[in-house]
Amino acid sequence: MEKQRTTCMIAGRYAFSRENRHRSSSVLIMLGICLSVLALFLIIAFMEASQSQRLGAIKDVESFHLRLIPRGMSYEELLETVETIETIGGVEQAFLFADVPAVVKDLSTGHSAAVRIRGLSPSLFHAGPFFERLSMVLGSTPTEEMVAPSYHLMRTLSMSLGDSLELTILKQGRVVRMIPVTLERTASGIYQTGLSEFNQQTILTTIDGVRPLTSDETLGIGVFLSESYENDQASVVQAIEYLNLPITIETWQEANGSLYAAMKLETYMMYLVIGLMIMILVTNLRNSTARLLRIKQRELAVLRAMGCTRSMLMRIFILQALYIAAIGVVLGGLLALLSVDRLPALIEFADEVRRFFNGYGAFSGTRLSLSINPCEVAAVSAVILLMAGFFAWLGSRKLLSKNIMEILTHDE
Repeated sequence: MEKQRTTCMIAGRYAFSRENRHRSSSVLIMLGICLSVLALFLIIAFMEASQSQRLGAIKDVESFHLRLIPRGMSYEELLETVETIETIGGVEQAFLFADVPAVVKDLSTGHSAAVRIRGLSPSLFHAGPFFERLSMVLGSTPTEEMVAPSYHLMRTLSMSLGDSLELTILKQGRVVRMIPVTLERTASGIYQTGLSEFNQQTILTTIDGVRPLTSDETLGIGVFLSESYENDQASVVQAIEYLNLPITIETWQEANGSLYAAMKLETYMMYLVIGLMIMILVTNLRNSTARLLRIKQRELAVLRAMGCTRSMLMRIFILQALYIAAIGVVLGGLLALLSVDRLPALIEFADEVRRFFNGYGAFSGTRLSLSINPCEVAAVSAVILLMAGFFAWLGSRKLLSKNIMEILTHDE
């Protein structure tokens, strides 16, 4: 026990003792590990938050968790189906929706653009995942006789709140296949979501506001699942299938197959990049450990001359490397946690500054929710500590193979 305590004391002295003339090298190695770990954890947090935010926006704003495409059902039958689906366990919200391609023209400026009019049940503008992603920059949510363009469309059309908008769509006619139909609506509000592609092309209105523009056959049913069922949709899909309704069920992964595959590939590439960063960190750690052992070799020879065994000396230098690496990992992890905790406040401050000068914050509706996964922290920390111990063992083993007099005669 006394021998182990002595070994730990000598290792601690070699790492950070004030009497140690090579203390600055240990501190620099520790700081290098600290900053590397900080950068690594922040990159992981940002990349995972970006992935989660984008996938969440796709599920909650664009595609919904499930889409039910009915076949030959009337409007009243669709309303009854929505009520039935809402009683299924795991379903948080069921609603009607419709997407209608159109051309919008601002009558006050004369500017026009090709858009998609999305009609939604009024309940979505007051509660649920879509409501949580929706940010009304100006005005209020749309009603039956009003629409809500996005902030992007407001700037594209040089539009103002309350402007009259002319909506032109192609509707099926009796004599000819398609005829243009024009309706006039007022801009009740300006919205923003975290999905830029959605904002660039979509005008929101209620389902009653979009029904005059299309037939009931084009209406669909959207479904939001509770949090515990978002990634386990099979049981809900099976329960809906048991209703034996004339509908086709489509999950959000199926609705965005190519995009979902690209996002998964991006995730794999993210972990590949993180792996390369860890390899670079490990390589730098190896070089730093070798340098630290090289400048300690004269003291190592003195300890051997005093009677210390090879195994004891090897334990001393391995413990020294572990002390330095452990302090660097802990400090880097704590700084990463502090940065993740304070970053939303900094983003909010930048948002307020931009809102003061431009009238709109650049980060509204797209703010990332950063977090650090304890499993990833443990894995990265374990790799760094194992590599630090391994390289210390490798370097000390090489030094201990040298003759004592050779080390004492030659400083390097």
